[in-house]
Amino acid sequence: MHVEAKGIEKPLTLYEVRGIAGAYNLSLPERAHAFVPLQQEIPLRYTIREGKHLGGTMFAGSFVKLSSEGREVRSAHAVALFSDLKMQLLGTHGEEIPGDLYAKVVGEPPDTGAAFAVRFAAVPTEVAAFLRGFLSSAAYPNA
Repeated sequence: MHVEAKGIEKPLTLYEVRGIAGAYNLSLPERAHAFVPLQQEIPLRYTIREGKHLGGTMFAGSFVKLSSEGREVRSAHAVALFSDLKMQLLGTHGEEIPGDLYAKVVGEPPDTGAAFAVRFAAVPTEVAAFLRGFLSSAAYPNA
């Protein structure tokens, strides 16, 4: 990936180091995220953080898959990789779930119909409990 850094004239190339060859021949294990498809999507609203300020536009979306570390979001609005988001979850009747989520866009899910994947930076207690309920009902739909 190429990034522009403050104080440096030319873009820098960043690499994801997953291992080292030669005499060491070591590699990091693949990080597997067991995404659980949801029987019912979780509606949400989000805004994109621009610098140190939140953008004024609220976008609609929904979580379509969950894992312990990340979520897949369906949205009509494209969001750039590594964007910071502030998210507000909505209940089944459109009510706001107390607490704001802060997340970073970490990629595009392959062939899932989702627009982007996020990893949470901060999860309030109320939101964590709400999401755990969805994870357990998705994992055990007849429970």
